Amino acid sequence: MLRRILYISRAAEGITEQVLRQIIATAQLKNRRRDLTGVLAVGKGLFAQVLEGSQGDVAEILERIRGDSRHADLRLVSDSITGTRFFDRWSMELLVEEDAADLAHAVREGGAEAGALIDHLRSQLAQDPLYWSPAMGTLALAT
Repeated sequence: MLRRILYISRAAEGITEQVLRQIIATAQLKNRRRDLTGVLAVGKGLFAQVLEGSQGDVAEILERIRGDSRHADLRLVSDSITGTRFFDRWSMELLVEEDAADLAHAVREGGAEAGALIDHLRSQLAQDPLYWSPAMGTLALAT
């Protein structure tokens, strides 16, 4: 069985594109080794991340993220046990997109369900971007 979580946190001041690239590159390497999958959506001062993998690995990564100074006010908004992955092709994908940011804010404030945000992020998987696309606002840093 797999654990899937969605958390939303406030991004610390000074998070630059270079910092995001470093976060994603590091996560992709480490997540491949642990068979973790997911997506990190960034926008409007928030991080929204889905992580999928073994219960122990997801718990360990979540605790590390809680202690990461690049995050503040982390809220776990979805936590489930599942037999299937939603993000099986992404060890970690970065999504910078207005709709995802708006949904993350709505979920955080109680105006939308976490499932709506997860579904939106899943819809991006179907498009499977490989390169920067201004129309989609996505950036895949490694294949």
